[in-house]
Amino acid sequence: MENSYPIINLVGHKRDVSIQKNVHKKRLINSSMIGTGVYLILLVLVVVIRFMLVSQFKKLESDISTTKANISGMESRETKHRLISSKLTELSSFIDNKKPIQPKIDKIYNIMPSGVLVEDISFGESEDILAVRVLADSVFDVGDLLKVVSDAVETDFSHIIVSSTRRAEDGTYNLELEFQFENG
Repeated sequence: MENSYPIINLVGHKRDVSIQKNVHKKRLINSSMIGTGVYLILLVLVVVIRFMLVSQFKKLESDISTTKANISGMESRETKHRLISSKLTELSSFIDNKKPIQPKIDKIYNIMPSGVLVEDISFGESEDILAVRVLADSVFDVGDLLKVVSDAVETDFSHIIVSSTRRAEDGTYNLELEFQFENG
């Protein structure tokens, strides 16, 4: 009987080993499933984070390009502003320097006889010359203009030069005069 006891014990031991192997297999399968699940969750998380970072990077690139465009626009506007400011300063200085000329221009308009129309007044080659283009209706109006101009030389201007006279087809006369005065 001594031999029979260990046989019974071996059968029970095989069963215990078999149960332990099954438990071990179940644990391995459970561990594998849990590990695979964790791996899949981490993989999805990495993909989501990567997608978010890529989209934020694209947004940042877009913001940078927009900001660069705004900065270049501001620089362009600033350059234009400086240019306009400098031109306004020049114009203001020019106007301030020409204020004494306004009475001379008024005098030119006032001395023109009837039948003579001032078409244009501009500065001549130097600052003390006003170039005036007039239109006279007839030769008699030209005569009146020359009389008035010769009187103005004695009182208001240092020289008056008739630089051009042309008769148009319609019978009117175009004259270009240069009024020279002492600046100041």
